[in-house]
Amino acid sequence: MCIRDRHNYDREISVPSFTNAVDFEDKVRNEGDVNVPNAFEEESEEEKEDFKIKKSDAIILASKIENEFSSLEVYIFEEETSNLYVHHDILLSAFPLCLEWLPVDPASFGEDHLNKGNFVLVGSFLPEIEIWDIDVVDAIEPFHCLGGEAESGFQESKKKKVKNFKGKKNFKPGSHTDAVLSINLNTFRKNILASGSADETVKIWDLTNGECAHTYYQHSSKVQAVKWNYAEESILLSAASDKVLNIFDVKDPNSSITVKIPTELESVVWDPWNNYNFVVSTENGQLIGVDTRKASKYLFQVQGHTRTATSVSISKGVPGLMATTSTDGSVKIWDLNDAGEPRLIKQRKMKTGKLHCSSFYHDSPWILACGSSKGDVVVWDTSENLKIVETFGERVEGALRPDLNECNQDDKDDLTMRQIDEEDEESDDDDDF
Repeated sequence: MCIRDRHNYDREISVPSFTNAVDFEDKVRNEGDVNVPNAFEEESEEEKEDFKIKKSDAIILASKIENEFSSLEVYIFEEETSNLYVHHDILLSAFPLCLEWLPVDPASFGEDHLNKGNFVLVGSFLPEIEIWDIDVVDAIEPFHCLGGEAESGFQESKKKKVKNFKGKKNFKPGSHTDAVLSINLNTFRKNILASGSADETVKIWDLTNGECAHTYYQHSSKVQAVKWNYAEESILLSAASDKVLNIFDVKDPNSSITVKIPTELESVVWDPWNNYNFVVSTENGQLIGVDTRKASKYLFQVQGHTRTATSVSISKGVPGLMATTSTDGSVKIWDLNDAGEPRLIKQRKMKTGKLHCSSFYHDSPWILACGSSKGDVVVWDTSENLKIVETFGERVEGALRPDLNECNQDDKDDLTMRQIDEEDEESDDDDDF
């Protein structure tokens, strides 16, 4: 998922990305259906027990900037008990701008069998993409880096390194030359990564060899977002700060579709229920829908929020369930299944400052995580809300369909978060539409 505060990179932000805890299955190092990270293999059984990650646990990755320090926090969310806590964190070398979950051990690319893993790709102010193994607690360096400055620059003395940093930099072949603002793994091939940068380029990386396979120069300003289509493996969407979005086949980049939006983009997502459509959220709070078959005219253009609409997320398990967040501190739930404009179903204040990002959980598609300007991650189980379930419940089958009788009749479903400062407490004013 690519989420960030594009205009104020130095502001304290939290960037969550839901992941699948089942990815720990092939990395179990002790008996039972649990995982104990590497650094704790030599600890006592009691310490191991406290640190176990169960298959039923969801993992949330959040990059956080606090003062002059940047870190990657690994949260555990216990769905049955609605318990959320930081399992461990990793100190990063630069301000993080985007994250992408990698459920495969990159060392197994190119082999006959792919090994499951727990890795995360991080884009930052540096012109490189770091790959971290989150099974390694207290890791001091990434597993691998894509691009960046040439190795010779790091082998010189500290005095020479500082001098070289101020002058002309020597980059690895195919590297970005400025901050990496967006990354996205291909839906079909997990070894193929797209990245967008402040150097105005889009790059395609092959994780099998760690090299840049292609570079595209379709934009005239910093590339803020890249998104692979869910249905067509070679279709890529890229968006830049010049308010231009390109949709193109990476095999034939000259046959691109161009879409212009009226103000700067904040977030973009393909609709998993309609392969031709995507939704954009903008700096001035608008939500814009586009059908790539009729790109000359918007599907819809609505004022979703009064302030910046920082993110848009569509559930892959509940048809039409879309969430947006804003710097006004609210989350809005929309119904995309209706013809025409999306219909607002629910609005909720999350009580933790400005919201910068959101993501639905893949395995439990009713659960939404949000990251805030106060460094908090907030989890909302929307299946507990009567209004939401009445709207979307009939669209899912089996175990995913919530029981209306178990929804909160008073419309005060709980939020899960690690902490809420007393001075930030405010009334939970929910508005139905």
